[in-house]
Parts: sequence; C-alpha cells; structure tokens
Amino acid sequence: VQTSLHTIQLKLEQLALAGFRYYILCWDDSPGAGTNVQMTLQKDLIHALVNQVTEVKLIGIIPAYYSRSKISSSTNIDWGQQLAILNEIPTNIRFFVTGTAINPSYMQTSDIPTLENRQFIFFDNWIAVDSNSRVTMTWPPKRDPNIYHAANAISGSVLNLAFPPERIIHQIYALKQRINNQYANINANLAAEYWANYLIAKNFYDYNSFEQLKTDLTRLINDGFETNEEIIRRYPFLSRIFTN
Repeated sequence: VQTSLHTIQLKLEQLALAGFRYYILCWDDSPGAGTNVQMTLQKDLIHALVNQVTEVKLIGIIPAYYSRSKISSSTNIDWGQQLAILNEIPTNIRFFVTGTAINPSYMQTSDIPTLENRQFIFFDNWIAVDSNSRVTMTWPPKRDPNIYHAANAISGSVLNLAFPPERIIHQIYALKQRINNQYANINANLAAEYWANYLIAKNFYDYNSFEQLKTDLTRLINDGFETNEEIIRRYPFLSRIFTN
C-alpha cells in the first residue's frame, strides 16, 4: 500500500497543480483485482488517500465487480456481498457500476448491488467500441430515465465515450435528450444538425455548406456505417473527422 500510495500521491499533486479537484480510482478489468486480498489492499489504500491527500477529492471507484455479470450469481444481494470489503470505505465515495451486464440492453435503477449506505453511478458502456477505427451509429438501448437523476441510492449516470469525441457528437446529443426525457427528439435530422454545428464551431469541417454537412451526417446516421473506411468511402467530405 505504501508504494502505491506514494506513486498515486505524486500523480495527484500533479493533477492538483493542473487545476483538477476530483478523481476516481479504477480497478475494472484489472487481473486479480477482485480477490479478497486485493480488495483489502484497495480499501487500505483508499483510507490512506482520503486521510493524506486533501488537495484533490476521491469521489468514486470502479471496483473489479462493476457488473453483476462479473459474479457467478444473478442476484443483487450476492453482488453486494462480493463488494462487502470495499463497502468499508467512506460512504461519500460512490461506486461506478454498469448494471446486470458490462453492456446491458436495458438499465434501470434497481440494477445495483445490495449495499448499505452506498451511492452508485451508472457507467454506461454502450458506445465504447475500444477502437479508433469504429463508431457506434445505432441509437441508445433502453434506459430508465431515472438513472440520469440523483435519487435514493443513485447519483446519476456517465457515458463511457468513444475517442476522438468529434465522431460521436450525435450520441452526446441523444444522451442530452434522454436526460431531459425528450425521446421524441432522438432522430437523425436533429442529431445531425447538432453535430454539424459542433464540427463547424470547432473547425473540424471546412468544405461546402452547413446544409451539405448536415445532409451528409443525417444520411450517415441513417445508413448506420460504423467503420471509418466505409464512412470515408461513402462520404469523402467527412474524411477529416474519420481519418486517424
């Protein structure tokens, strides 16, 4: 713990100097991070960081068992039992979870571990393709609107973005509509308009007119192309955005 503490302290000092005030610790998909021994070390590390680092605040963690599918059982009670060691950390530190699966087709507020005095943030993976040569064009899967708002044990939801972000602005638009419960506004035309305005404002597009850009983006969303190669081949004016 002391070695890890010193290394992390140095990094947090750098973040504080850069103006950051909050951070999270991530153990998702880390080999061995879900053993009792490792979770005990994680708990001790968290207590040390909370007590010794005050310039930046630890607001959450992604535990090894961030999804219910990470355990052999299918109940929230068993899921909570797997996280019992980490539940001994301060109660103001939130757990980031993805629900019943790593990338579930449906997400609702009850899809959390059964733990006392713990707040959760849903970590939505559905557009994270883990590749810079693909994007997700399909619209959001089913999500309970209540996951986006703080109530009871839920503190809200975050979207695991794809990179670079200029390729998924339509999905950010769709997320905003979901947060505001305006599902009727999630369509290709409105999303393309929002996307086009962003690209022009950020100097990602300098060909043709706004209307041409909006038309191309609308067609792209409707076509559902999801690889850079096929997007550039069909819409060459978008090559600056989809070329690595």
